[in-house]
Amino acid sequence: MFAKILVVSLISLFMQIGFFPGLLPEVTMPEFFVPMIIVMALAIDKKEAITLAAISGFILDIYFRRAFGLRILLFVAIAFILGSMREKFTGKSMFVVSVITAVTGILYILSYGLGLMFLGIDTKTGAVFFNLFSFQVPIQIVLSIIYYKIFTKRKHRKVEF
Repeated sequence: MFAKILVVSLISLFMQIGFFPGLLPEVTMPEFFVPMIIVMALAIDKKEAITLAAISGFILDIYFRRAFGLRILLFVAIAFILGSMREKFTGKSMFVVSVITAVTGILYILSYGLGLMFLGIDTKTGAVFFNLFSFQVPIQIVLSIIYYKIFTKRKHRKVEF
């Protein structure tokens, strides 16, 4: 499982800081780590999910440097809250993961925007609302479904009669 997490994390990191900023420099980039943290909080141990969230937030904060510590705080909060509530989501179907991702994605965008304003970092209020109504949340939902398929792939047992 650790190898899968490492590979997916490295690919997500490359997509978020390497591929998309060069492809679409003037467009808001989708967050690849938010859906991964959501799925991890529902799929693995809470402590491991929090550790993954802290490391992911730290790496992104080092790269973006805009509001160092804000992503760490938000990612750890997501992992902690969803990790604490994961027993409530007994089905853990793709639909449930999609709904959780949509709600968490919207709350993350709002929290990040409010955090930037609270820290006094120059940000346009319209940019926060643009992120809400852009393709960022649908992209996060698609990514969460992909991550869900990757991390919850179960081997089928052969049943003999």
